Amino acid sequence: MINQLRGDLDALTATVNAGGALYTKKTVTVAFGDFTADTADLAQSFNIGTVLPAGAIPVGAQVNLATAFVGLAAPKLDVGIASGTELANQFNTAGATGKYFKPPTAAKYSGAQLTAVFTPASGKKLKTDSSAGSVTIDVFYFVAF
Repeated sequence: MINQLRGDLDALTATVNAGGALYTKKTVTVAFGDFTADTADLAQSFNIGTVLPAGAIPVGAQVNLATAFVGLAAPKLDVGIASGTELANQFNTAGATGKYFKPPTAAKYSGAQLTAVFTPASGKKLKTDSSAGSVTIDVFYFVAF
C-alpha cells in the first residue's frame, strides 16, 4: 500500500509540476548547511512556501529524504502549521533515504503558514553536530470552493 502511495504521489507531483492538476504544492528543501541554530536542544523552523490561501485543504505531505542526516544531532522533523505536527511528527531524518507519504491529521489549513521544524537529539546542536543531510518536503493541497 505504501509503495502504491509513493507511486501515486510521484505521478501527482509530475502532473502538478506540469501545471495540469487542480492540486497545488508548497515545497522546501533543507540541507544540514542551512542550520543556524548553535545552541544545545534548540529546534529550528523553516517556512514551507508562503501562507496557504483561504479554503486550503491538505491532501498530504511527501518527505523526500535524499541524504540521511549524519552527525550527533540526528534531528527529528515535524511538519505542520506554525511549528505543529499535523503532517509529520518526529520523522527520523537519520533513517533510510527515500520518499515517505504522510496524510494530514487536520481537515483545513485556511490561511496558515506551514513549517518544517528540526529538533536535535538531546544535548546536541543542529549546526555544529550535523555534517550531512538533505530533505525536500512537498505539501499537496487544493482550495475548496
